[in-house]
Amino acid sequence: MSVTFRATGRQILEMNRAIRLTYGHYAWADIDGEQKVEEAGSGILIAPYLGLTAKHVTTSFFKLDPQYDALSRRSGPLDPQYQIIKRKPEFAGRAYLAPYEGAEVTWQPEVTWPSLDTDITCMVLEPRSDAAIAIAPMLHFFEWQLLRPKVGSVVTAYGWPGQEINVQTNSEHLETHDLALKLEVQSAYVTEYCPVMKEHGLRAFPGYVLDRELPHGFSGAPVLQNGRLIGIFSGPDYVTSLWPLALMTYPDVNEVVHSFQDLFDNGTINAVDWDEVKGRVVRKPCDEALTGSPVETRCLKQHVVLTA
Repeated sequence: MSVTFRATGRQILEMNRAIRLTYGHYAWADIDGEQKVEEAGSGILIAPYLGLTAKHVTTSFFKLDPQYDALSRRSGPLDPQYQIIKRKPEFAGRAYLAPYEGAEVTWQPEVTWPSLDTDITCMVLEPRSDAAIAIAPMLHFFEWQLLRPKVGSVVTAYGWPGQEINVQTNSEHLETHDLALKLEVQSAYVTEYCPVMKEHGLRAFPGYVLDRELPHGFSGAPVLQNGRLIGIFSGPDYVTSLWPLALMTYPDVNEVVHSFQDLFDNGTINAVDWDEVKGRVVRKPCDEALTGSPVETRCLKQHVVLTA
C-alpha cells in the first residue's frame, strides 16, 4: 500500500486528524481466482465503530450479489417508501485507513444501513487488524455542522480516488489483497445550495454544489470546513447535507436500533448547530416539498425538508 498526500500548508493540522478517520472501502465477490475490484469509495469514522459513506456507493456493491436482480424485479413504484429489506449479502467487504506506524489498518463493515432520505449510508465497523484495534480507542472525531456552508466559502474533501485493488483467492479460500492507493485532499468553492432537490435524479436530496468536479473514488468522502464535518461528497460536484440524518435510525450488530437524534442529544456526535436544527427536519409529499415546481417533475414520494 502506498499513500500520497496533496495538501496546502493551512490544511496540515486538519489533515493530521482526518488521516486517522478517512477510510476507503470496497467489495468483491467471494470466488476462486483473481479479480479486479470495480466497486469502491470513501468514508469517514464519525463515532466509535460508526462511519458514513455515500449510499450510491454501497448500493453499487449489490451488483455483486445474485439476490439483487431478483429483488429489483419484484419491486415497484407503489412499494412503501420507508422500508429496508434486511439481507446478508453474498459478497465480501473491507474498509481501510492509512497505515499506522507502517502497519495496515483494516476494518470490517458489520452493518451497512442506508438513509431513506438522502445519499448517505451508515456503516457499523469493527477493527480487524492489530493496528486498527490499537488506534480505535485513541480516535478523536470531528465536530459536525449540520446546516449548509455559505455560498462562496471554501470546503475541503478527503478521499481515496483511483483505487487499484486486486483480490486473489486460492482453492482453500485464502485471500491476498493487493492495493495501490492514494489519499488526496481537494478544496473547492460552494457555488449553489439545493434546499430540497435540484432535480428528480442524482440531486434528489438536500445538498450544495461545488465549483468543480472531484475524481471518481471521492464518493462518500468527508467534506470539512473549519475543522468540522459539513457534508458527505456525492459527486461529481455535489455534497450531501448532514441535517437529514436527524430522522435516521440504524441497527447495530445485535439489531438494537439507534437514532442520530439520540447521538446528537447525548453528545456522542457534537453537532454545534443541533439546537438550530432539532425539530425542524420533516418529510413532506412531493407536491408540498416542491412548491412552485412544474407539475410534471413531481412524484409519488415524500422528501425531507427543513422547516422554518
